[in-house]
Amino acid sequence: MKQSMYIGIVTPLYWDADSGPTAFSLYRYDDEEILLKGARFKNRLIELIGNEVRIEGTIKEDHLGEKFLHIEKIYALNKANDYLLIPEDSFSSTY
Repeated sequence: MKQSMYIGIVTPLYWDADSGPTAFSLYRYDDEEILLKGARFKNRLIELIGNEVRIEGTIKEDHLGEKFLHIEKIYALNKANDYLLIPEDSFSSTY
């Protein structure tokens, strides 16, 4: 599948019993909400909740037919709308 670029706001989608986010979505400006998946990005997604990001990834389907965006790269957008690369070494390996 072809990798594409998506811009939107990181939002929590599901929470655990301690009110910690366990799943995330990208809320796009066309009112589309895309489920995000990418195990190594969990901690960074928590830090980016409510912030505008650019995500490069591939739309896939799980075994139930639910579509999601598999994250390959994620960039935070600064106030001037310049792209700031989030260093790879800041990612968690658990999710």
